[in-house]
Amino acid sequence: MTAAMPSGYTELVTEAKRQSRARKLLRERFSTAEGAGEALGMDNPTHYESFERIAAENRQWVIHAFTGSGKTWWAYRYIVRDIILNPVSARWCYMTVDPRNASNFGGRVLEALEQFGIEPGRDWGKNAIRTAAADPRRKEPSLRCQSTGATSEGWRGDLLLDDPFDINVMVSDAERRAKNALFRNTLLGRLEPMARLGIMLAPWP
Repeated sequence: MTAAMPSGYTELVTEAKRQSRARKLLRERFSTAEGAGEALGMDNPTHYESFERIAAENRQWVIHAFTGSGKTWWAYRYIVRDIILNPVSARWCYMTVDPRNASNFGGRVLEALEQFGIEPGRDWGKNAIRTAAADPRRKEPSLRCQSTGATSEGWRGDLLLDDPFDINVMVSDAERRAKNALFRNTLLGRLEPMARLGIMLAPWP
C-alpha cells in the first residue's frame, strides 16, 4: 500500500524544479563576460578582454590595474556576474573615495540582483548585500560598498578599488605617503590567500 503524499507536495516539487531550472539558465547566461554584458544591457569594450583573462588565470595577485573610460561599469558587470555564478562564496568589498558613489554602485548591483531573481539574505541594502545562498558561517556580506576613509576592520575577502584616492595624492607628498601606508599596511592585509584585488584609477593630467 502506497502512502498518500502530503497536500501540496506535488506543487512544492514542481516549484523547486522550476527554480532549479531558472538558476541553471541564469548561470548559463552569465557564464561568459559577453553574456553577462548582454544580460545587463551593456556594451563589452574590447580593451577589457585582458582583464577577464588575467582575473581567471592568476587569482593570487592583483588581477589588473588600469585606467580608461567605463571602468566602473566593468566593475559592476564583473561583480554582478561573480555573485550570480558564486552565490555561496562571493565576498567583495568595493571601495571608492566618495561614499555617495559607493552607495550608488551598491544600489546598481542590488537592482541587477533583484532583476534576475536572486533571493536576498539578512543584509540587503546599498552598502551591504548578502544573498540567501551565502555561507551562513561567514560574517562578510556578498558585497560591501564603502568609501576609502571608512573602516575596513573585520573584512576578509576580495577587494576592488575604484578611484580609491582623490587628486590630493598627486599634489601632496604627505597625503601620498599616508595613502600608500593605508594601502600597504591595512588594505593588503585584508586579503586572504588566493583573494582577488582589482585597482582602477583615473588618468589625472
